[in-house]
Parts: sequence; C-alpha cells; structure tokens
Amino acid sequence: MINLRLRHRDWLYLIAPLLWLVPVVALLPLGAWWLWQSGYVFRWLGALLGCTALGLGLQTWLHRRGRHLLAAHQTQPGLDPPRPGRRGGP
Repeated sequence: MINLRLRHRDWLYLIAPLLWLVPVVALLPLGAWWLWQSGYVFRWLGALLGCTALGLGLQTWLHRRGRHLLAAHQTQPGLDPPRPGRRGGP
C-alpha cells in the first residue's frame, strides 16, 4: 500500500504553485472582459491574427530553407567497402 500521508511542510510545496496560479488564471477572463469593455477586443484579435500569420510564415520559410540546405548537402554512399585496419578517414 502506498503511503499518501504528507507532512505539514510538504503541503506548503503544493500550496506555493497554487498561490502563483490563481492570479494568472484570473487574469485571463478579467483581461478579456477589460478588452471588451474598453473596445480594444477587435484590435487585440487583429494583432493576434497578425502575429499568428507572421509566426506561421516564418516557420514555413525556416522549414523549407532547412529542407533545401539538407538536399544541397546530400551525400552518396561509398562504393568501396572498408578495409581492415583503415579507419575510414581520408
């Protein structure tokens, strides 16, 4: 049977992240409500879509660039089998 009893000090390790998490989680709906009340929600959504499009475009470009660089440095297998006593270097 697993002993699930925690000492008094161990509970503090569980409570500490919750004290950080509560304001962060509360900030999400309160921030959205403030954006709605201030009339900035559509500007924020536009900025969100713009940043998403830029990030996706950058990621696509980097992926294509990486594939192009790998294709440019593709090597062919050697036709000569390795000889005993040779390390395979030039």
